[in-house]
Amino acid sequence: AGDDPAFLTFFLDLVVREIKGSRKQLKEAIDTNDIVRIKELLHKLRGTSSTAGLIKLAQMTKDLEISPTIETDLAIAFVAIEQEMDIGLELIAKILNK
Repeated sequence: AGDDPAFLTFFLDLVVREIKGSRKQLKEAIDTNDIVRIKELLHKLRGTSSTAGLIKLAQMTKDLEISPTIETDLAIAFVAIEQEMDIGLELIAKILNK
């Protein structure tokens, strides 16, 4: 990807869309307390984050996804995950010069 600027732009734009979509979907699942859906979305976000090199976000989503106390950890953990999403989006914007 590093040698192909068009592919890099395409890939990072896709990552941005996925992260933004995940945030919206997670908020909706949290609002309805749909733990199964939340875990599915965290798993998907973990894959996106890991593929994009957003290692801290990937680890945070993994930790929450497998947490036996996800119901009680969710509110605080999601705030931290959202902050890490913002950091990732800012880094990608810098790479894309947007």
